[in-house]
Amino acid sequence: GLLGRLNINVDKFISGMATIESGYRADLPYHNSIHAADVLHCMNYLVNKPAMRCLFSDLEIFAIYVAAMIHDFEHPGVNNNFLIASSDRKALLYNDKSVLENHHCAAAFEVLSRPQCAFLSTLDRADYKSVREAIVEMVLATDLSQHFSVLSMFKKKTLSADTFDPLGAREDRLLLMQMLMKCADVANPTKEWPLYKEWTDRIIEEWYCQGDREKALGLPISPFMNRDGPNAANPASSQTGFINFIVAPLYDAFGAWTDLSEIRSTLEQNKARWAATSGGPASSASSASTSASSGSDSDSPKNRPRRKSGANTGTSTG
Repeated sequence: GLLGRLNINVDKFISGMATIESGYRADLPYHNSIHAADVLHCMNYLVNKPAMRCLFSDLEIFAIYVAAMIHDFEHPGVNNNFLIASSDRKALLYNDKSVLENHHCAAAFEVLSRPQCAFLSTLDRADYKSVREAIVEMVLATDLSQHFSVLSMFKKKTLSADTFDPLGAREDRLLLMQMLMKCADVANPTKEWPLYKEWTDRIIEEWYCQGDREKALGLPISPFMNRDGPNAANPASSQTGFINFIVAPLYDAFGAWTDLSEIRSTLEQNKARWAATSGGPASSASSASTSASSGSDSDSPKNRPRRKSGANTGTSTG
């Protein structure tokens, strides 16, 4: 298998991943270990598309899987804006820049440096540097405040200049990894309706919990996070905006480079269902876009199965 080909110590890998899993909070509706597993599943699906698998080495596939597993490690259930507005120590530590994403990476690599979890220690210096770079780039790309810059770069390379060469250029391969992570992280609206709706309910509850905390602290309540607001019972507006401004452009750009027709078809069906629910096209899409881009760490729904006893259930917006 993959671990054997890379000479990864299986016991240390299991110990490391078990410790990472325990760092996802079971009390969170959305950003929990189920979400991490869901993103890992999505990454595996995407990376095994026929046009994709031949581009990556075993080492890069391994980095992709690890990045998915750690990408929301120790998520607190609030977004970057909340941490910054409340002067949280993490915001002070990371100077208000990709606060959660930096923490996910730093905290996870601290775990993976512990002797019983150090499965990366068997890699030589060059391979370790390569894996670490790829993981950090992918996790930082999940900050939605960086969404448009990453998407614009990908579109420029693949659609305009036709200079995209992921097989021959590591820079382009890293950009492709970032796109894979972004697509997996915001994949909820591409899932069949029952699963998508479950994730939507979960992220909305997590948003409302953040709104409750903002209210208690006397902070402005973030868009879509007021459980007492006029549209609290109807998520169609926020979800349509999220699809129109974040998910659809991302999958359109990626789908122009490799076939994602089945996924994009389901996305359009879900978009139409929200429109029917609201009686027409959502009117506050721009607000949803603003909320998503300012609420980094993917503040939009993700695919999630039902909560099981003892399972971590954290939520992210994407």
